[in-house]
Amino acid sequence: MMLVRRLRSRQSLLLATAGVVALSAGLGAGLGSLAQATVIDGAGAVISAARGGDAVVRVAIRWAGQGAASESAALRAAEEQDAAVRDALDSLMPTAAFAPQPSIRSEPLEVAEADDPVVLLSDERVLDRVEIVGGTWPATRREAALHRLAADALDLEVGDRITLPGTSDEPIEVTVTALWLPLDSGDPAWAGDPLVENGVVGSTVGPLVVDEGLWRGLSTRPIAQWVSALDPRRAQPVALDEIAAGLPLLAQLIDDDPRSQGTGIVVDGGLRSTVAEVQRAAAGVGAIIPVALALVGVTALTTLLELQRLLTTVRREETTLLRSRGASPRRLASSAAVESLIIALPSGVFGALVGAAITLTARPGAVERALADPAPLIAVTGGCALAVIVVTVLLAVVITARSARTALRRDTLLDSGRPSRSVSAAALVVSVIAAGVAVSQFLLYRGPVAPTADAGIAVDPLVALTPVLVLVAGALLIVVLVEPLARLASKVAALGDRLTPVLVARPLARSATIVTAPVLLIALTVGGLVIAATVDTTTRSSESASRELTLGAELVVSGGVLDADARASVGAMGTPVTLAGVAWMGAPVSVVELSVAGEPATLVAIDPSTLTEVTASAGGAVDRERLAAAIGVEPLPGVEIGAPATTIRLADEGMRAAFWIADAQGGLTRVTSNEGGVASLPAVGGPWRLLAVDVQAVASERELDVVLSGIIATDAVGAESVVAVDEQWDARPGVTGVVRLMPEPTTLRLAVTAPAADRVGAETGDSITVTVAGSGRQIVGVVTDIVPAVPGAVTAAAVAVELVALAQSQLAVSESPLPVSAVWVAPVGGARVDAASQRRAADELRGLAPAGSSVEVVADAPTGVLAEGARVALWVAALGAVLLAIVASAIVSRAIGGVRDGDVVVLRAIGVAERVQARARALEFAALLTVATVGGILVGAGAALLLVGDLSRALIVDVPPALPVIAIIEPVPAAAVVTLMVVVITALSLGAGRHAARQARTLSAREVLR
Repeated sequence: MMLVRRLRSRQSLLLATAGVVALSAGLGAGLGSLAQATVIDGAGAVISAARGGDAVVRVAIRWAGQGAASESAALRAAEEQDAAVRDALDSLMPTAAFAPQPSIRSEPLEVAEADDPVVLLSDERVLDRVEIVGGTWPATRREAALHRLAADALDLEVGDRITLPGTSDEPIEVTVTALWLPLDSGDPAWAGDPLVENGVVGSTVGPLVVDEGLWRGLSTRPIAQWVSALDPRRAQPVALDEIAAGLPLLAQLIDDDPRSQGTGIVVDGGLRSTVAEVQRAAAGVGAIIPVALALVGVTALTTLLELQRLLTTVRREETTLLRSRGASPRRLASSAAVESLIIALPSGVFGALVGAAITLTARPGAVERALADPAPLIAVTGGCALAVIVVTVLLAVVITARSARTALRRDTLLDSGRPSRSVSAAALVVSVIAAGVAVSQFLLYRGPVAPTADAGIAVDPLVALTPVLVLVAGALLIVVLVEPLARLASKVAALGDRLTPVLVARPLARSATIVTAPVLLIALTVGGLVIAATVDTTTRSSESASRELTLGAELVVSGGVLDADARASVGAMGTPVTLAGVAWMGAPVSVVELSVAGEPATLVAIDPSTLTEVTASAGGAVDRERLAAAIGVEPLPGVEIGAPATTIRLADEGMRAAFWIADAQGGLTRVTSNEGGVASLPAVGGPWRLLAVDVQAVASERELDVVLSGIIATDAVGAESVVAVDEQWDARPGVTGVVRLMPEPTTLRLAVTAPAADRVGAETGDSITVTVAGSGRQIVGVVTDIVPAVPGAVTAAAVAVELVALAQSQLAVSESPLPVSAVWVAPVGGARVDAASQRRAADELRGLAPAGSSVEVVADAPTGVLAEGARVALWVAALGAVLLAIVASAIVSRAIGGVRDGDVVVLRAIGVAERVQARARALEFAALLTVATVGGILVGAGAALLLVGDLSRALIVDVPPALPVIAIIEPVPAAAVVTLMVVVITALSLGAGRHAARQARTLSAREVLR
């Protein structure tokens, strides 16, 4: 009964305690659930958005069916080999549940109908991933389907025959019945095969799709391959850990299985590196969550402490009476434990459930995952509720026991919010030391994610808490400074003749320790708000800059056949296209993988004039003018034809030729003459430049004389002009029966990044040679500048070059130049386009792009899901901490009123009106909170500038090394923080003033003495 009466007597305070417990448990459970959902959603988004081979693991082995004695034996051997690969994947990475897609492909085969070797492919599911652009799909073993671009390179059509080398003396002849293009060359099932995208890689063409039953009769050693893509829905931490640990062991496990029957087992694909990047960014999220939880934890602990102190204070007389009648401190502490448990248990459980429920319902798919596997959610929710309940009960026991032991002492003072000066100083020293150690480690490892001895990554708990430790140290410094500042203000006020300044400053100077809690919490939470706002701004800006640097422009069209017509449709032939109500201009680009000193690098070829117009600045990482100046060549390669021209021909009428021409944006086009020797130029794209001419070899070897005799361009009205070909042109041997006429190529000017220059030991002015990966083509040029970054490069080592100059140099040594692999599209005149308009423009551009192309947009950054979760966690924690700090400040405001009852009575006795006392109390609290807020802003800004750059880098997936991630404090979030705190200070100050006015009206000297 006594317990019930005690609960009812302090109902308002106990309800406040229940509210704080529920809020604290809800914040903790919500943040924990958010962390789990963010990692899973973020990993799934990254895997889902991965292109080409970035999300797959590819296993390649010599096909087991080739050497079998019979077709049935070949089938059994192939099935056993397939089972060996699948079993190895399942045993090492069961959670990933890979579903490998098998196929068979050949090494490049020499065929009678072409000078270039052809790659063959068999894949029973290939028809689901291609578009038939000519003919009908093969129906028999002696029919085949050829990549459209490979057919163009081989000059083959539907109905033509290709002779393949057979195992016997008899060759095998197949008929091309279909031409195809990939629906999406970036589909993970293609594993990023450049031959599928371009049809031609170096001197190799294909793929030629043939029936699987054909292989045993071919004179080749086919390669069986299994492409396994990770299902984004299975990209959970357990699966990612299995992949990271299992992939290095996969080749050996397959080799140990006798069923594999393979030699030279190769395991590749980009899944391992993609998973490593996801794990790194997930570790960054794991480093942010402790910051959020610590911020909430400190404010919740302090608020609960102040509530329990206030409850003990208002029960002091009751406690003294019980002690005088024989109640022991232990009994009173036990009663307090039961009382707090009755309050904390239901409120803690309720708050944790609500917090988790809000988080789950706000994340698509999170509820389904929780129902399928509730253990993680139960652990987080139950752990947070239990932690808050235990802390609440312990605080009640400790503070009640302490109050009971001192209840009968006459020298006891009301001590709500009064830690001693020595304790504050000691706490400051300890926190400064801890913060200093944490900051040194943070700066050493460039963030909270540190490398481990086994080449992995891990979150250092101390380093992860660096932002909170810095904020706590700064807040304690403000607490220590409050008293000397109050004394100084009191002395200054005493020099004047106004009463209000004295009433504001002197009480603070006499009892500054009572306001420790609000000063500490306000400073801490304001600093937390500043860090949350800075992380938000910095990660958003850095994500966009990272995406811009990786893509090269706001919109990028890649894949498919990007010939002159396709380029014209997406605005890359000089005529802009209108997308989402805005004019956009495109620029053709060739982006290829290089090998520099045996390591991967990226080559980006683009016209310098379009580079400055369409390339994104990537947050200042790309200096467009500097890059354009570095790669630009003078004079321009080739000979100008002139914009009005519509046709071109040799002066030697009737002689057929093929003309290699470059448009004003740098894109290369090959136009061939008709039977009359006339070649039509594309309708748009001029003025054109002629780079080379291919003519049929003649017995008299007078091809050069034919070209030098003149090239005639004709405009729409029939007016003719002569293209100025001079003696600098020379003959170069081409493919069989063709002679190529062209001038000596211009020396290539190369802009390289520092990592690329370091690999070959090059400096400005040095000549270097790089190799195109997979083809052996060599590119020779002079380093004109070492630049911080090259747009569109996916590697730190990168090379930029002028597109037309590169094409001309390749025409001098190869049958065809490197193809245009992408079109970069940007608003005309650098107009600013928001994210929503970018997405609408991308949707419209997809309708204009050629078949097999994909359109990527800067605004669609799926890798930002991880950073978004971290941003939300920090904002929720900071705002929740502010709410708890408001509660604690209101509690201390009430406690101050209790301590100053005597002051109120004395002031009223000497004639100080209640209005004056109310204004003084309000100004006192406002001054105190303003000092805490300003101090918190300064501490938070300092911590943000020092730490947030590296903290944000840890949250962004695959951020390019060349991109600087610098903390950004923007005025809008800063103004929002200031406005919020002005509202909070005003509300708390008015509340303190009203309490003082009520005291002045109602208190009497007798009540105070009693």
